[in-house]
Amino acid sequence: MSAEATESRSEPGIRLVAGPELTMLEVRKEDAVREFASDHQVEFKLNLGLNRLAPNVLGVELSVQITNLPGVTLAVAYRSVIEIDNPPVDPDALASALKQVGGRVAPSLMYPFIREALVSSLLRAQLPAFVPPIVNFANVFDLATLAVPEARQAGT
Repeated sequence: MSAEATESRSEPGIRLVAGPELTMLEVRKEDAVREFASDHQVEFKLNLGLNRLAPNVLGVELSVQITNLPGVTLAVAYRSVIEIDNPPVDPDALASALKQVGGRVAPSLMYPFIREALVSSLLRAQLPAFVPPIVNFANVFDLATLAVPEARQAGT
């Protein structure tokens, strides 16, 4: 590759195409919601879904489920579509970039919206609110085992 071609090709970047968009909000409370102690450990189940919309475009959905609050079930999901601008030509480098976006960047982008939806939903349902934890997504999803699907083919 010539020096001119190298200079004209900038580093890969990311562009938010769509979202974050709320895709699921479920709040169920029993008639007799039991109080829970202030030191009650709330269990969060994080789920991540990836859908490759084009060779350099990834649809990402992040959801959180809370099931161990007495008398309450909560679930929230957000999705985003993110494009890698100037994607790497090397397929392995592109796969690595998509894993970074899907496993770290997109969840970090969407999680504050999920936290807000959880707290707001509890307050609107007149339930005891708690502040969900801050999550560092650098260590949540193992990028080595994260599966990025193949790109969709036209007409499929």
